Amino acid sequence: MTGEQSSEAPREKKRRRLLLLLLVLLALLGLTAASVEWRRGAFSSSSSDNPSGKSGLKGARKLIDRTAPMSPTISSNQSDPTSQTDASFSFTSSSPDAAGYLCRIDSSAYAACSGSKSYSNLSQGSHTFAVETTDAAGNTSNASSVIWVVDTTPPPDPAITSHPTSSSRSSDATLAFSDAEAGVTFECSLDGGAWMSCDSPQVYASLAGGSHAFSVRAVDTAGNRSGEASFAWRIVSASASSTVRGGGNSVAQVSGINFKIAGAVANLTMERTKVIPLTLTNPNGKTIYVTALTVNASADSVPPGCESKTNLDISQSNTSSVNPIAVPAKGKVTLTSAPRAPQVTLLDLPGVNQDACKNASFALTYSGSAHS
Repeated sequence: MTGEQSSEAPREKKRRRLLLLLLVLLALLGLTAASVEWRRGAFSSSSSDNPSGKSGLKGARKLIDRTAPMSPTISSNQSDPTSQTDASFSFTSSSPDAAGYLCRIDSSAYAACSGSKSYSNLSQGSHTFAVETTDAAGNTSNASSVIWVVDTTPPPDPAITSHPTSSSRSSDATLAFSDAEAGVTFECSLDGGAWMSCDSPQVYASLAGGSHAFSVRAVDTAGNRSGEASFAWRIVSASASSTVRGGGNSVAQVSGINFKIAGAVANLTMERTKVIPLTLTNPNGKTIYVTALTVNASADSVPPGCESKTNLDISQSNTSSVNPIAVPAKGKVTLTSAPRAPQVTLLDLPGVNQDACKNASFALTYSGSAHS
């Protein structure tokens, strides 16, 4: 009995060890019933209900999306620069998983926005609008942006550097102008008409006689307009004339020698010189020799307003003691050409309104001396 018991004890211990090892193996086999499968962009775990471990079969499944959507496309009519202090933008995304947008102006924080965004009362200077696309997983795209400048300051008024005289006989007019701000364009208006784009110099042709007014203003690249620079002038017809009529006879007496002087001139035209024909009459019974002749015009015209001292230029006869004019006894001599006959010119005075000289008359007086 004692020998049999001693041989059974080692076998029992060996049996228990085998049983324990079997239990450990079964436990390890149980753990292998769960499998882990990694895929790019996704994680999948399957239990013993999905012993094949293949994706798409019944079991728990979770996807992780780390792909950012495409940047949005901004559509805007915002000019740069602009004088407008308001701005509006619209935008779209071509990403199929786009869920929303984030917008900001300048350095402000991004905030959720829809497919359009507007801003008002923007300050002078440069501005930046930016927008991002977001998807359902919380990914954001790179930003799309628009940069522009708000400019509300008008350019300085232009300067008219060349223009007709204030009283002109030409029906054409050329006016030149410039502005202190570079890059501006110009708008011109004639006689209160519509503003039209123009360049310097601005030329007008075949204008009617009378008063005219020209105005010009500058426009900068943002669309701001300056104040106006203006010039007014009057076109006097080149055929308009003034009439100078003779003022009767004047008697000169030197050493008892008498003679008469008479003459007149009409239809003077500005800047055209005319001879004043003079007739010298000798009532004496012997030849006389005229040694001096002088013509004077009354100080003012009839009707008044055209003063002779500023509007008339009279060139006297060249008659002198060394170059006398012989008039026969009881005879006459008529002077019809210069330099023997005096001349008169109706001046065209720049910057002076000479309308009063049209069809005006002056009284002419004559004096002289003679000897026998």
